[in-house]
Amino acid sequence: MDNPKLYLSSNLKFLRLQKGKTQEEVGAICHKKNTAVNNWEKGIREPDAVDLALLSNYFNVSINDLMLMDLRIMKDTKKTLFKKNGVEITICHDGEIDDKMLLEVNNLLLQEKILKEEFKKSDKQS
Repeated sequence: MDNPKLYLSSNLKFLRLQKGKTQEEVGAICHKKNTAVNNWEKGIREPDAVDLALLSNYFNVSINDLMLMDLRIMKDTKKTLFKKNGVEITICHDGEIDDKMLLEVNNLLLQEKILKEEFKKSDKQS
């Protein structure tokens, strides 16, 4: 299997700058010095599994996304399609939001509505 392109170093730098943090501040999350973060961001070294978990939690992204997705692109293609009553549907992808995607979201919302109505009916019958 071919190795997928890793975006870890660019994502770490992007997320750190997006939060307005220094390398020293991010290093403190992992109990590392700023030189470790500098090496991660330059691709000289990679964080170990424990550090990846800490960074993933700190930046609120999955380890998979942290390593395999170009988050610089994803930032610009995030779109909230629906937000109501505490339900939010947001999609991120590296292309245009097409009619097929919108149809799928509408189908999900319709299914949710049908389930709520069925739940209300069964609740009244009990």
